[in-house]
Amino acid sequence: MKFLFLLLIPVISFSQKGSYAKLTKLPKSAFEKAVNDSIVNLEPTELTGFLKTLKNEYKTDLKPFSNNLNNRFENCKWPVEMNVLFNMLLDLKIETTRIENSLNNKKDIWDKDEWGEKFWQIIRKNKLKIKEGPYYSVDENGQKKYNLRLLLEDKMSNEELGANPLLYLNNNLKDYEANRLYETLQELSIKDISIVPISDSVELYGDKGINGMIKVLTR
Repeated sequence: MKFLFLLLIPVISFSQKGSYAKLTKLPKSAFEKAVNDSIVNLEPTELTGFLKTLKNEYKTDLKPFSNNLNNRFENCKWPVEMNVLFNMLLDLKIETTRIENSLNNKKDIWDKDEWGEKFWQIIRKNKLKIKEGPYYSVDENGQKKYNLRLLLEDKMSNEELGANPLLYLNNNLKDYEANRLYETLQELSIKDISIVPISDSVELYGDKGINGMIKVLTR
């Protein structure tokens, strides 16, 4: 009954040192069940603290939980959660095919904004097989190099962008000389580019958005 009582305690209560100590003293099967249930059910920030405490303070080997960690990784919806689990899985030194598949399938979550370069640096460091995007290559340092001409030509021919889209540079609208977007972008050290197509930008910005928007982050 004592062990059952411990397992019924909400896992968030393990933030107390005494509760962690009780958890780690459970029989192996009960301990593994409690940790696996936590991996499935905890919120991302709670899970991060829970696993880091087990690993760093109680020297817990997390490899027996790699399958559930991979399952959670495959179902991530936020880049911050993916980043934490990504690093934890790599630390386990397990086979990387499932990790690579998850990263390739979820590029729309992690390969954008500030997160893209963080992930690509880890990917290059660990020599993982991840597909690059159609408009950029990634060097050994995890930095993107964009084919700006191809990107702009494709987006304009597909009518996602007009001739003079809004330029949202580092979270601020920036003016540029008409019909010189390519030349303006060439002068920048670009970390990431994302496109807001005309249909969305008009809804967001009215007549100002009739040419779409290109969002750029620089180093």
